[in-house]
Amino acid sequence: MEEPNSPYFREQVDDVVESDPQDREVIIVEGEAMSLRSYKKRRD
Repeated sequence: MEEPNSPYFREQVDDVVESDPQDREVIIVEGEAMSLRSYKKRRD
């Protein structure tokens, strides 16, 4: 059985990719979808 929030979560990831077409790599950080570029920026 799938997690109840699973479909919604997948939708969120798609939104992130679509809103930033230059940065197609999306990663999950602490349950949050963000682009790899913004994650690297955050870690600097």
